[in-house]
Amino acid sequence: MLKSIKLLYQFRYNKRMNIFKIRLSLALFLSLLIVFVINSFALVALSDFYQYKKIVNPNLELSVDRFHFFLKNSIQKQWMKATSPLVQKDTTSHLETFRITIKQKNLDSLNQDLPLSGKDHFVQAYLSISDKKDKVYKVKLRYRGDSNSHWLYAQKSLRIKLPFKIFNLVNPPSQLNYRESINYDLSKKLGLISPKSIPSRVFINGKYMGIYLYLDQVDENLLREHKVMPGSIYYGDDAPIVNGIADLWFDEKYWKKKSSRNAEQKNNRNDIKLFIEGVNSNDKQFNDFVNTYLNKDRYFAFIALDRVFGTQHHDYIHNHKLYFDPYKGKFEPISWDLRFWLPLKAKDLSFYPLQLKLASNPIYDAKIDKIAFDIIKDNFLDKIEMSYEKIIQDITKDLRSDIYKDNSVAVKYFTPFPISRVLNMDEITHDKEHSVNVMRTRVNYLTSLYNNTSIKYKIQDISKQQKTLTLILEGNSPVQIKSKLMKNQILYTNKEIVKNSQFFFPTHLCGDKTVQNKPSKYRFILDTNLSSKELLLSLSFTNYITNKKILLQKMIKDIDIKNIKYGVRNLEPTQKTKRLKGTIHIDKTRVYDKYTTVEIEEGTTFKLDENQ
Repeated sequence: MLKSIKLLYQFRYNKRMNIFKIRLSLALFLSLLIVFVINSFALVALSDFYQYKKIVNPNLELSVDRFHFFLKNSIQKQWMKATSPLVQKDTTSHLETFRITIKQKNLDSLNQDLPLSGKDHFVQAYLSISDKKDKVYKVKLRYRGDSNSHWLYAQKSLRIKLPFKIFNLVNPPSQLNYRESINYDLSKKLGLISPKSIPSRVFINGKYMGIYLYLDQVDENLLREHKVMPGSIYYGDDAPIVNGIADLWFDEKYWKKKSSRNAEQKNNRNDIKLFIEGVNSNDKQFNDFVNTYLNKDRYFAFIALDRVFGTQHHDYIHNHKLYFDPYKGKFEPISWDLRFWLPLKAKDLSFYPLQLKLASNPIYDAKIDKIAFDIIKDNFLDKIEMSYEKIIQDITKDLRSDIYKDNSVAVKYFTPFPISRVLNMDEITHDKEHSVNVMRTRVNYLTSLYNNTSIKYKIQDISKQQKTLTLILEGNSPVQIKSKLMKNQILYTNKEIVKNSQFFFPTHLCGDKTVQNKPSKYRFILDTNLSSKELLLSLSFTNYITNKKILLQKMIKDIDIKNIKYGVRNLEPTQKTKRLKGTIHIDKTRVYDKYTTVEIEEGTTFKLDENQ
């Protein structure tokens, strides 16, 4: 038996050895081939490193970790090229296709000294679009974007000038950018001026360059598409750091004027000066500024979206765009860059002076919360997941054929600059699931927060016909009180801007302040002979945000209410609207106060009295 086992082992061993017995010449050839392949990848990795060093960070030194990053990336690029399927035809793709034809010398002029050469001038090119096959447009284009992911690699973000419009084809810095269309679609439904953002295919000189994001330019054409009057558009980006914080919201000169009502107003900056002065005024002046010059509904919706998605991308330093409507005399935000969704458990994650002041006003903050709750209450998560799934279905086939797809990432040994690496298809599905989970966390947190309001009460007899009702409100949400004994009204918890309370993000970007809830007290003198029990039964308390009933809790006898501030009753005057139409005879001076919005219908005629 042992002898049989030994013979069997020898047979198998010799058979394996015979397999690996090859001629010396073949072995040398295979060895040289392996060395050649490894050296080829190594040379590509070194070339990529030194290009990154030259253009992005001249102080960067070669290290094992950095070389390993570029070597791995070069191998993955080649594998992606070898395994990518054929590019779809226009007729089978779900995406709009942009085909650009450009002379090589024009491309060379853009690439000669990046990043400056790519953005300091436009070059001529020709463009055709899949849904307008019979037209070829003569266009001008250049590169765009601040991060190196937009101009360093094969897929370069483009700004394109048509005779009648300017738009962008953006290399998505991250796979998360594909969900921006979800943000913009919701922004538009809320009435905000919002650019269109959709995944699109791009070909340059017949070569498939992969999936880009079509993105409207924020300019007078965007105003036209939203059917609003031409007016000032300002970009708030990249202000210097002064005393440890970005100076954007404290000096109007850092806001770039991109559009004006007419040529005469091109250099007039009185509107942005008014805006910055209003934001930084005292409480009473700020309240007047908000009621007079701010389109409150639009700004409330803008901040509500930040709350829902948990974005921190609107801050003290960048990503602000605003429009001044000369017809209504009001400022409103333009939706821009909400792509970061964070699961952090805080109501606000975007901090800047205007947001802080609006959120610290209990009435304004309640209106923002009301919009946010209305967004999340009706199958919001299902809608987000379905929208995201639709995007993935539309892009998957074209993205598999995209040999340049990449993802801008932060790597510790390339700090402080980002760097791009190959994007794997599995990441798309993973990030969809991750994004939905983030939104689930946000929705659960906000729902709990909005329901978190309590009321303690105390009833005291003044006489047989009079009683004092004292209420202490705690939590986030206001309370609607209804009773035949008093005027129906809304009671608010106090809000307070607290210094040194912002710990999520760097101070120079997001400041050190947040708005926090504080208890409030209300005292009512009621003319009634009802017993305390009957009085309580006559009162109805409802959460203003969620519309749920609130049960009162009896106040502890020894509770100290002296240090609790009284809550606000009404900080804003009633807004009125006066519509003028037809023929208006002006026989005397008409004055409308700052709380009246005057709307003049199209075709209205004004006739002045001959004596005026």
